[in-house]
Amino acid sequence: MNKNWALAPLFFAVHLSLIFFLYPDKMIGIAHFGHWAYISAGIALEFAFLWLLMSGLAAAPGSSLTGLFRNWGAWTARLLLFPLSVYWFMSLLVGFRIHAETLIIMFLPRTPEWAVLFVLVLLSLQASLISLRGLSRATVTLLILLMPILLFSLGACFLNADARYLMPLTPNLTFWHSQNFLNGLASHSCFLFIGMASAKWDFSARCVRRSLYVAMATLIPFYFLAVYIPLLIFSPGNANKFRYPLTAAFDTVNIDWLMLDRITMLYVVGSVTFIYIFGALLIRMNAELLRDLFLPVSKSVLSCLLAALAFSLALLVPNWHIAQNILKLDTPLRLYSEAIIPLLASVIGKLTARRRAQ
Repeated sequence: MNKNWALAPLFFAVHLSLIFFLYPDKMIGIAHFGHWAYISAGIALEFAFLWLLMSGLAAAPGSSLTGLFRNWGAWTARLLLFPLSVYWFMSLLVGFRIHAETLIIMFLPRTPEWAVLFVLVLLSLQASLISLRGLSRATVTLLILLMPILLFSLGACFLNADARYLMPLTPNLTFWHSQNFLNGLASHSCFLFIGMASAKWDFSARCVRRSLYVAMATLIPFYFLAVYIPLLIFSPGNANKFRYPLTAAFDTVNIDWLMLDRITMLYVVGSVTFIYIFGALLIRMNAELLRDLFLPVSKSVLSCLLAALAFSLALLVPNWHIAQNILKLDTPLRLYSEAIIPLLASVIGKLTARRRAQ
């Protein structure tokens, strides 16, 4: 695989880990109509923030986000990037908790929650300790194996779809203030990990930037499918009553010749696998950020500490409603990380490039 395109599979897979579980519930909960506008707005925002972040990283080739921000001083970098570290950790915590609950509901109803969480965290930790290029190669293998399963599962859902539920198309223009929309932006924050990968990939190379734009464009149908499949099966008024609307939509499909009794099994097996990549990247990138700015110790030690802390705190989240409250509480951190950090990276990158040119 071309090394310039090696970041794209990670970018694609880490987005899928949240699109299939977190995203549908939030977008459907905004209103009963006009969902295309809410989805399009989130995608457009991510494209804009991705462009800002990559333009800043391209101005300082070979520097990670921490190295770029250090141009304004070490303490300035610490103050500006500490919220990102906290946000990544909270995302890790909520991601593990939500996916563990899904596995328990679908496959392991008699298994203790701590055991499922332990396996999720352990596998993510193990993956975080290998190189990024090694993780990228493993991700390509997973995508080759799992994408046919996911595409088949998504396509089968249209057996029960009713196109009349597409109407009306007029959106609610006050959706910008909706907490569901703000929480749904968590599924668009996955691009931030490239800030800590820029020390290994040269973002001044056009092919590297193009590969991520292609990966982002490839994700667009999945954003729409994750929301519209439940809407077309249950109707907008009923779809927002489900905790996991897309999973419920898969449960309605009955294919007699299928080896498994429910197509949901195929979907969950395929999509939950991506949580390992999601967890591995968040653990690894957060460990690198903390090592560069706060704790000059081994990255492996920091990764183990982050994984242990995430496991311990995830056990303290008693139910799904508390996990949703955590998503609501970290909204300021999410908006800062998604919007302000890419903007600052772009400004600092341009100032750094101008200084070097003088």
